[in-house]
Amino acid sequence: MFSSSTLSILFAIGFTAFFLGVLPLWNAISNNRPLVNDTASLLTELQGLQERKDELVKIYNSVPQDNIRKLEAVIPATPTSLDIPFLYVLFGSIAGESNFHIDTITVTPRSSTDKFSRQASGLQETAISLSGFGSYDSIKAFLQGIEGNLRLLEVQNVSIAPREKDQFTLVVVLKTFHQ
Repeated sequence: MFSSSTLSILFAIGFTAFFLGVLPLWNAISNNRPLVNDTASLLTELQGLQERKDELVKIYNSVPQDNIRKLEAVIPATPTSLDIPFLYVLFGSIAGESNFHIDTITVTPRSSTDKFSRQASGLQETAISLSGFGSYDSIKAFLQGIEGNLRLLEVQNVSIAPREKDQFTLVVVLKTFHQ
């Protein structure tokens, strides 16, 4: 029916069409496999939440509205990651506004020893040790700037010592949180 040369040409055309047309499409589809897997896991999680919707609504409604308002006020101030450069800029900005001079800032991420409370709250904590100097008024303004900042900063320890005439050294240990 077909001569061997015709079969060879048809085979070559089919082989070329496969490698030029089908194989690139197959590679494009197979490269999307991680995206498909991620989408499938998100869908599974969403279905689980949908199944628990009534239970979650009941839990939400059992929380006093005053507590919900407090939580909603804190959530925007809780960063989603530890952003160390932002912390340096934050403290530098507060120091500049208060005429306080920062000598050192040490940031130490740490995991909570109380694993249950860390998992329950979903927060990670980071210790920050800061030392610097300034007048009494500049130290006071610096600490007020930390207190008035939107970022949740918990003061652990404050130490003030005389330095020079009308100058004091401040060492403050803080704790901050991120999700």
